[in-house]
Amino acid sequence: MKIPFEDRRINMKRRWTDIKKINEFRFHELYDLIEDCNELGKDEFFQLKGLIEKKLNALNTAQSTY
Repeated sequence: MKIPFEDRRINMKRRWTDIKKINEFRFHELYDLIEDCNELGKDEFFQLKGLIEKKLNALNTAQSTY
């Protein structure tokens, strides 16, 4: 997945607004892909559901440490 944002500053640190734009772009791309997943079978759906829950749990764990 190519992200159309580049940071050309010397120290290569990104601003929070750059990260916000990247996250919004990824969200909308993922949202569109999920909307287009009408042909998933039952097993594939549960596999996808498990992966999403695993990622959300990892994200919640990471955020609770801050």
